[in-house]
Amino acid sequence: KKGRLLTMDRLETLQRHLVGVDVSAERCSAVSSSAQSSEETRRTIAAERQKSAEANILSNDLSIALYGSQEKTNYRREAFKLIERDSELVTSTGQFYDETRTESRKRVMKMIRRWHSLKYTIQDLKLRTAVYDALCVYDRAFAMRIYVHDMLFRETIWAQGTPDQFRKWQPLCDDMQVIGCFAMTELGHSSQLRGLETTATYDRTTQEFVINSPTLTASKWWIGMAGQTATHTVAICQLVIDEKPLGLFWYIVPLRCTQTGRLLPGVSAGDIGPKAGRNGLDNGWIQFSHVRVPRENMLMRWSQVSPSGDFNPPISEALSYA
Repeated sequence: KKGRLLTMDRLETLQRHLVGVDVSAERCSAVSSSAQSSEETRRTIAAERQKSAEANILSNDLSIALYGSQEKTNYRREAFKLIERDSELVTSTGQFYDETRTESRKRVMKMIRRWHSLKYTIQDLKLRTAVYDALCVYDRAFAMRIYVHDMLFRETIWAQGTPDQFRKWQPLCDDMQVIGCFAMTELGHSSQLRGLETTATYDRTTQEFVINSPTLTASKWWIGMAGQTATHTVAICQLVIDEKPLGLFWYIVPLRCTQTGRLLPGVSAGDIGPKAGRNGLDNGWIQFSHVRVPRENMLMRWSQVSPSGDFNPPISEALSYA
């Protein structure tokens, strides 16, 4: 009971601080003046400070609890020190919120370029890991860009592609000769996969897939790095052969020239605009207008389409979603 009353006291103290009055009628009747209310607030704050002092919780102990060991704590501190002293990693304005959207995106891409250099020059694996983790904590837009490229684009090629396909694309991804994104969500269906409309129609005469957004609602939507950055995407599309829909599968589709960054023919893409946070990440939309990709760009680990158009289905449709 005592603990519950203390909790209520704390809540009512916060309420008085936020709105200037006690919202509890019962408590209001017990407080005779604003001076008494202010004094009670001071006593509560003083009591909380005293409890914190008595607990004697040391910041280093908390760090060890968070990071797992003293060694990991030391590496994390060294990593943050490295970031603080590197002009290409730390924000020059002092606060991310002082940046425009354009400034934020330029800075984050500069961070990625710098990290790409550091991961080859830092020989200590534990320090390299600590720097990466610290950068992800320091800037969530950086973390999400790396995640989209490495974990969504690259790992989808690994999970859905054949070993030969992954061997081809892995070095391009690791060296960032291509920058990838993950085109699943659509404007009309969110991530409700069975409703996705984008099609990949096989053309036997050229041994190509024709990627197409047949409606406005088929637009790939809220795709990280699609707005300005990604040169390629893995797109989940409805496979069509001889006008027959055969299910959802993944395709590697070029979006932009790797040299100039300009959109390729048949690809329309743009930025979705301001967001409440992570403005260093260019979430965008994509529409395909009969974009042709070679047959080998279908990720064929679980199902295959032969040059002649013969379809070998997966043992389970769920494999496309794995």
